[in-house]
Amino acid sequence: MNNHRLYELSKPVVFAHRGAKNYAPENTLASFQKALEMGAQALELDITLTKDDEVVVIHDDTVDRTTDGKGAVNDLELAEIKKLDAGSWFSNDYWGERIPTLKEVLDLVQGKALINIEIKNAKERNRVLVQKAANLVREKRQQESIIFSSFYRENVRMVRKELPNCPVGFLTLPGFIGKIEIGLLGGVSPDLIHPHFSSLSAHFIERQHAHLRRVHSYTINDADLMRTLVRWGVDGFFCDDLLIAQQVLSSISY
Repeated sequence: MNNHRLYELSKPVVFAHRGAKNYAPENTLASFQKALEMGAQALELDITLTKDDEVVVIHDDTVDRTTDGKGAVNDLELAEIKKLDAGSWFSNDYWGERIPTLKEVLDLVQGKALINIEIKNAKERNRVLVQKAANLVREKRQQESIIFSSFYRENVRMVRKELPNCPVGFLTLPGFIGKIEIGLLGGVSPDLIHPHFSSLSAHFIERQHAHLRRVHSYTINDADLMRTLVRWGVDGFFCDDLLIAQQVLSSISY
């Protein structure tokens, strides 16, 4: 697995969270294109299933917040979702931007950046979601530039079986619940762990490194916190504003 793109990038790896989220409507082709233009080496996106089992890129369970439509993503067919405007809520410049399919994003990026695919909870159809996503990655021959993550342990296990050459990370919640999840990590045994920044310390990162796990934290937008995490040895972090991250990292002497 060491020939994977993840291990070729300099650390810390900065993941453009939902694309260039502060500069274009999140999780759209425009957002991912903007992130690439800004020099992003890694992207983050979220996937779930439509009613007709198509893999689409959207963070929320519903289309209400980021489109002019309403309803649960899982209750809408792809043709219905493709009619929705997913851009004008952000700016009139993005009127008519659509919710993309995972296939469309993979076709756009074409291995030019590492992609972290977060698998959302499609409930009883999680296995279908994982299998469909894995098939797309294989079809596009992008295994060496894709990693996966999920808050759901079974999703992590299924990805590891479907795509053993793609690193997969366990996302953990902040606070006490996150500490319990981290305590259960041995049963999941991922290559990566993606904790909330409030769970981190220099000792925590050192302990994960001892287990040969990389630590990628979410969601870091504060410059001082970025500097602290870099000092502690974090392997990467998810960020809404690439410019801030680029400015901070360029100012640090290694």
